[in-house]
Amino acid sequence: MNILLTRIGDPSGPGIVLALALAHALRGLAITAMLLGGAAVPAQMPREVSIATFTHAEPLVRPMERVVVKAYERLGIKATVVRIPIARSLVDADAGQYDAELGRTALSEKEVQNLVRLEEPVGEIRYTPFVMRGTSVSFKDWDALRLSGLHIGARHGTRVPEVKLGPALRERPNSTQALFKMLVAKHVDVAVGTSSTMRATLAKMQDDGVPGVTDVVELAALDVQPMYHYLHKRHAALVKPLNAAFKKMQQDGSLQKIWDAAAKEEL
Repeated sequence: MNILLTRIGDPSGPGIVLALALAHALRGLAITAMLLGGAAVPAQMPREVSIATFTHAEPLVRPMERVVVKAYERLGIKATVVRIPIARSLVDADAGQYDAELGRTALSEKEVQNLVRLEEPVGEIRYTPFVMRGTSVSFKDWDALRLSGLHIGARHGTRVPEVKLGPALRERPNSTQALFKMLVAKHVDVAVGTSSTMRATLAKMQDDGVPGVTDVVELAALDVQPMYHYLHKRHAALVKPLNAAFKKMQQDGSLQKIWDAAAKEEL
């Protein structure tokens, strides 16, 4: 402040008013930075963003949505998550029809050109195989399943099974319900999907009295992969502050609390 007064001139004159005004403004900026957890926020921020994600996977999508929306809120940005078919959400976000993609594994980067991955995971995805009770099989990893010679199915658009299994993935129905019905009808030997979505769908089908689903059993997980938020490159200036917001949520425990609460909701 002494330097500022020296340059402005006589402290008893009008220069002091300008100095005090500048000091007040700087204090306001400092408070804003503290509220944002130290994130460096670009001057031109969007007030709202639209984020694409996939349908029919609420046990996975819902907690990710809460995490991501909260991170944007910390930057003063309103985030709206739009659910569309899984095969479209990544493509449409990459094409710029949305500002971001809610959460995908790093494998998805092979399919996009315009999306930038954030550093901190917003969740994780666990892939598990399901078989009919009495089926004597086990798989330690994707390769073991791929080389098993069994008839394998996964919901259409689930990228990780498609990449990991290649031609060994024989069936791709459009819904998890259809996948389980194929398993019960013995049209597939193994059904693969995300554990959270598969469990929730199976429980719903059992509650609805769908024949045969009570004999479906879950095997040990094949893989666990982190899920990352992806921004369209036109919002590259948001990468640094969003990274800081996600990191702060990881450090203060709020991110884990969201996932823990979501897990209890599924019980």
